[in-house]
Amino acid sequence: LAFKTFPIIFNKIPLGTIIMPIFFLLLVVAALTSTMSLMEVISSYLIDEKKSTRRKAVWSMGLIVILVGIPSALSHETGILSAKKIGFGIKDIIEHFSANYMLPIGAFLISIFVGFVWGKNQVIDEVKEGSKGFPFAKIWLFIMRWIAPFIIGQIILLGFLGEFESMKELVEKLTNILSIIDAVIILFVIEEAIRHLVKKISDKKKELKVNREA
Repeated sequence: LAFKTFPIIFNKIPLGTIIMPIFFLLLVVAALTSTMSLMEVISSYLIDEKKSTRRKAVWSMGLIVILVGIPSALSHETGILSAKKIGFGIKDIIEHFSANYMLPIGAFLISIFVGFVWGKNQVIDEVKEGSKGFPFAKIWLFIMRWIAPFIIGQIILLGFLGEFESMKELVEKLTNILSIIDAVIILFVIEEAIRHLVKKISDKKKELKVNREA
């Protein structure tokens, strides 16, 4: 979309030749800032757990990321690793597995870690740091423990089954059933959040009333 469709659009709209380089410059900035935030996760682990210096952690991980990204960069239509030349698209394969498996599996493991491994008190203390409070802590933790893994697990399961042509009908049926279940779960969470909020407001009013009488 960004590199095929947008250039065509920019060439047809007024001032497109001026807007296009600005757009792609901002896209580069967005990509760089996103890369920095992703690199920080790996670098922080090496610094905190392996006692590495920040310079060494950033340079080593940055070099690995660049080397791993080279095949994708060379797999465009005219690249030396394009699908026309080697018979398959490296970038397409990486994109497919990243979007359909690596990202949802990573999210699933994070929800399990936060909900069960990290510990309730540590999670709440971390979220409260730098903020005034965490009024929906119980509901949020319940979502992380049970609802998030359940819904993310659906994405992984349906994505895997969708790889097989013979499973298309089963995937469609499961999608319809799970959509109803998910809708019920979401309504339940919303109801609990509203009930919790009403209770907080009521408790606050009672506290104010007691303070006034005192």
